[in-house]
Amino acid sequence: MIAYSLNMMGPWSMDWYRDRGLTRHCMDTIKTEFLRNLSIGSEYDYEEVITYYAGGRIDIRGLPEDEFYNGWYEYSLPVMHGEDFNEFSRWLDEHYTEELMPYEDIIALFEKETNTQIRWLAEDDRSRKSDLSKTTVPMMKRTLPRITAEEILVRPMAGTKTKQ
Repeated sequence: MIAYSLNMMGPWSMDWYRDRGLTRHCMDTIKTEFLRNLSIGSEYDYEEVITYYAGGRIDIRGLPEDEFYNGWYEYSLPVMHGEDFNEFSRWLDEHYTEELMPYEDIIALFEKETNTQIRWLAEDDRSRKSDLSKTTVPMMKRTLPRITAEEILVRPMAGTKTKQ
């Protein structure tokens, strides 16, 4: 069985949210504990995100290891509304297939089965369909040289001198 899951890779920076007008400044009063050397009853301001967004990748496991590195594959996932990302993540955790499902089909099936239209970030929405060919990066098998424990112990570390 082929399993799918989401891996959130951002956005993490408050600057990203600020640049898009997705934050607001708030005031609060300390009620029970000290905070930043302020006493109970003191007011302080902070910034919070109004609407969260998330993007990353769809991780795919359980593929033939002779075709995919370690049986793994992934699809890039553009930034979408945080609520949609969370719902997509829950749905995808329960989604299994016998064969690798194309990216476009995964999105379409999710939207159909959950009656949810993903709210893509506007700047990504314009290019999402035209750039789908660029969203997948095959993980090719690579053979690394085998090094034995004895070779590791015998080789001097870079920049060190060996005793004669």
